[in-house]
Amino acid sequence: MLAEIKDKRPDILLSGSYTSDSLVIVKQAKEMGLKPKMFGILLGPTLPGFVESLKQDADNLLEPIQWSANMSWKDDFFGYGAAEFARIFEKDFGYFPDYHPRSRPPRYWCINMPCRKSAISTAKRSVTPSPRPTS
Repeated sequence: MLAEIKDKRPDILLSGSYTSDSLVIVKQAKEMGLKPKMFGILLGPTLPGFVESLKQDADNLLEPIQWSANMSWKDDFFGYGAAEFARIFEKDFGYFPDYHPRSRPPRYWCINMPCRKSAISTAKRSVTPSPRPTS
């Protein structure tokens, strides 16, 4: 499958797989010279041991954020880490969340901020947005 992908010379390669499969995909892609401009792995790069396993081959990989409550990382934008977020979430919703709810706010921020900056830039150029459909 990677050979077919390489022949197409993609700009973006996204892989949805478990960590052990992600390690193999990255290693094989590097061995065969597959070099997309963006290489996204849906599970693995932020987990302990992943980078150590791949060494320099882990450079420039992209992954959706895994905000696991046992991680000590603190966020400069929100002002707290995943453990505090999980505590607040449990208080508000009555159950302890898995990583999915904790990963959504950072993703939203990563998507929203460039869009807001683009909208501000667009507004400065007096571009009128298309009207919303009525039906």
